[in-house]
Amino acid sequence: MIECEFIAIKSFIAKLGNTVIDTNYLNHRRHAIIRTVEGKKYYLIFKRDFFHTFYKQFPKYIAENPDVSKVGESLNLKYLLYALDHKIEDIIFIYPNSISYFINPNLMWKIAKKHKLIRTQKESGERTTSVPISFLKNWDKREVEKC
Repeated sequence: MIECEFIAIKSFIAKLGNTVIDTNYLNHRRHAIIRTVEGKKYYLIFKRDFFHTFYKQFPKYIAENPDVSKVGESLNLKYLLYALDHKIEDIIFIYPNSISYFINPNLMWKIAKKHKLIRTQKESGERTTSVPISFLKNWDKREVEKC
């Protein structure tokens, strides 16, 4: 299912007027960087599900921002910094149910830093950035005015 969604995303990028020239995989092929002839770069992340315990990990943020979703999305800090360093257009989270959401990496970083939504994983020691899903946009409904 994920591979089909990946093909659909590549096709959608082409519909935006971009031609995919290469794909590089990261994180055991769970992440992919798509580069286009036009110079755009998209970061695809294949996920099983949302970060359902977001509200438990960041209770202070939820208490101070009751209108945001209690469910979030997360990305290891090293991959977010990679996206920022490589001027990625959008980070696209792809789920097995064929629904995809995106966020600009600069916005994700700004939200995570401003609201202290960065934590260290107990098991791995890796630092992870998170955002409530309220800040993600549905890829299928993406505005194409930039193109």
